[in-house]
This record gives sequence, structure tokens and C-alpha cells, in this order.
Amino acid sequence: MTTHRTGTHDEWLAARLELLDYHFMFGPDDTAGCPSCSAIADEGDAAPSPFDQVAGAHRQADTRHIDAEARSRWRHAPKGKTTMAINFDHTILAAHDSHASAVFLAEVLGLPAPRRWGPFDMVVTDNGAKLDYMEQSGDVTPQHYAFLVDEADFDAIFQRIRERKLDYWADPAQKREGEINHRDGGRGVYFEDPNGHLLEVLTRPYGSGGWNP
Repeated sequence: MTTHRTGTHDEWLAARLELLDYHFMFGPDDTAGCPSCSAIADEGDAAPSPFDQVAGAHRQADTRHIDAEARSRWRHAPKGKTTMAINFDHTILAAHDSHASAVFLAEVLGLPAPRRWGPFDMVVTDNGAKLDYMEQSGDVTPQHYAFLVDEADFDAIFQRIRERKLDYWADPAQKREGEINHRDGGRGVYFEDPNGHLLEVLTRPYGSGGWNP
């Protein structure tokens, strides 16, 4: 079957890829993709092509994790250009005892028990970010890690901090001991893990209520 197309080959190729990507991005579930989208992109040419294989691969992908913000970025991408969501995946935390440190973090934050993967004891947050504790000899250089939570979770976490009789502060300089802060109309608190890493829990993103240091 012969078809007539306009534009350069590269333009046609980009448009066809975009149609495939949009089909799978906005389908009702992870089985939304179908080989017919290749035919549509070909303007009626139903002959098998490498993109039918792409369609099959896409049908195996689970797109349910894509949030509304990511979908919006795809919808408003410049014509002929597709984008992908960029999410934080993992970080490595040095520890004297990786297992004990991971258990501490998971318990205080109310997260699932850590799991072992290679040399790491991993704690996974609700949005899928992984904090990988790894043992090292010698001194540990303290780092800072902040966690955004809702008001109910803040109450529960703050209660665990007090039950464990942990020191806590309202500021990163650790001068306002025994206090919490109310930046941006929310609540925030700092405390240390067993390695001296400074952990922060806050209920409002910085600047969301006009606060600016």
C-alpha cells in the first residue's frame, strides 16, 4: 500500500515516535498500546515495521507510576519533541553499622523494614527514592537529608523522636535545641542518625509559604 507523506523523513520519524509515546503515556492502563498506532502513524501503511516491536515492548511497561505533573510536561512539550520525567532514584549514606542505621531510619520515619542489596542496606521512601547505607571504616562525614511528610506523619515521627529521647533542633545549625520550626506555615525538625547525619522532617516545601532565609 503506497501512501503520501509531507515533510522530511526526520520530521515524519519524529512525529511517528511522538504518536507512539503519547499513545502509551496516556492510555488507560499499561496494556493501552497496540500495533495499530503504527498504522495510524504511517497514515494508513499497515506494513510491519520496527516500531511495531516498540509497541510490543511498551505494552510490557507499567506506566501507572507516572504522576499528573509528569503527564502535564508531556502534554505541553514542544511539537516534535518528547520529554521524560526526571526523578531522584537513590543516594549512598556512609555508616559505621549499615544495618543498624537503616533500621533506625526506617523505624523513626515509619517506613518498611530495610532490605539488603549487595553491600547496601536500603530504606525506600513512599515515592520510591532509596537511601542506601554502606559501611565504611574510619570517620563518617555527616551529610544532610530532608524528608517531606504530611501533618499526621510529622506527629508520628516527632513522637518517635521524643520516645527515643533523641536530641532535636528547629534549625540546621543546631542552636535551637528542643524546638521545632514553623517555616512556610508548616512544621519542621532536625535530628541525627547514629552516624551523625543530620536528618530533617518538614511538612511544607521550602518557599511554599513565602519563607526565604
